[in-house]
Amino acid sequence: MHRPINASTTSSFLDSYDILTLSETFGSYSSRRDRLVDTAASRGFKWAVAGPDRNWWKFRFVDSGLLVLSRFPIVATDKIMYSGGFGSDRVAAKGILYTRHLLSTTTTLHLFVSHLQSSYTPPSEDDADNLEEHGAKVRKRQLKTLRKFVQKTVRKAKRNRTGKHEDVVLLAGDFNVPGNRFAWDDTTDSAEYNRMIRILEGRSSSSSLLDDDDDPPRFTITDILRTAWGRQVPTWNDWDEQISSSTAEERKNVGKRLDYILDWRVRGSNSSGYELVEEETRVEGFEVDGLPFKRLSDHKGVVTVLNRVPE
Repeated sequence: MHRPINASTTSSFLDSYDILTLSETFGSYSSRRDRLVDTAASRGFKWAVAGPDRNWWKFRFVDSGLLVLSRFPIVATDKIMYSGGFGSDRVAAKGILYTRHLLSTTTTLHLFVSHLQSSYTPPSEDDADNLEEHGAKVRKRQLKTLRKFVQKTVRKAKRNRTGKHEDVVLLAGDFNVPGNRFAWDDTTDSAEYNRMIRILEGRSSSSSLLDDDDDPPRFTITDILRTAWGRQVPTWNDWDEQISSSTAEERKNVGKRLDYILDWRVRGSNSSGYELVEEETRVEGFEVDGLPFKRLSDHKGVVTVLNRVPE
């Protein structure tokens, strides 16, 4: 968050949502996150969970910045920290934040939020296709950790209950995986994006970017924004575009796709009875007036609606 933002500026956006997943809302060395949580609570978000926390013994001097705000009861949480990392990410407790939301007496939302390794090398024309770039290699390891954590956590939750129940599993956050090489070619998925999907699908080999009947996916991953819009909609713009005199049209047409909401399902399993609504899926710029910047963040939010499928 930029320093001039206050509670009244942020609170005007809260009423439109039931669950918010946030990145870079750091609680270390600042009370801003606490003020945001208090403001959200006053607007009906009774449940808030942050983490992973900083860990001095592991030289992680800053927390993860992950925060989940919810109007629905959060009945269980868990969090793990990624290993490795480089650059400024090395001293942050980047990892995965899990929250289990009770949507009804028989329906649970398993929400996994993460902020993956950033890239610090200068951009090049094919940077999103360079799978050997340092950041891309770290994200590959982190995505494998994310998939294993999702499998383990959901399996354990199902095993520890009785009776008929429906489960919705969503993965969300700033994954720092460019969906496409650049905004001017938003219908061609990047090599790193394809690798991310293969890893989360649970294929035994994530190195091949082609469909392989001998390496079938174990899970079905739906990128709701990519599916709904038929292209990779940019979700990140450099701060230069936010604090300059650029027009709204110019800000809309630059940047990269880095932020995701992914629907995760065991392949061949029965439908959970819920679906993400393509027509209600969009990016939200959170534009503001009268401040030294154009938007609340250099990232746009990915917004969707979860609806029950009519029987």
